[in-house]
Amino acid sequence: MSCYLLQHLYHQSMLKKDAGQRLRRARYASERTLDDIAAEAGVSPTTVINIETGKTTPHGRTLFALCRVLELDPDELIESPEPEPEEATA
Repeated sequence: MSCYLLQHLYHQSMLKKDAGQRLRRARYASERTLDDIAAEAGVSPTTVINIETGKTTPHGRTLFALCRVLELDPDELIESPEPEPEEATA
């Protein structure tokens, strides 16, 4: 998924409510330090913690960078748009 699309979806408030928790689980599973993950993603450790705890909603680029570093599919953090209801045919 492109960073542009991720930013668009972020602005459409389509991040899953548990996106931060999912990022935290992926970080723990990676068995790497918070400092290492943050440095590789180009953000501060505080930023990572704030995203994981829901204090901050990440910009698209930040979210995409964290997903790349944690080898996490961004689609796992984004709600699928609800399909348009089909009109009944007679």
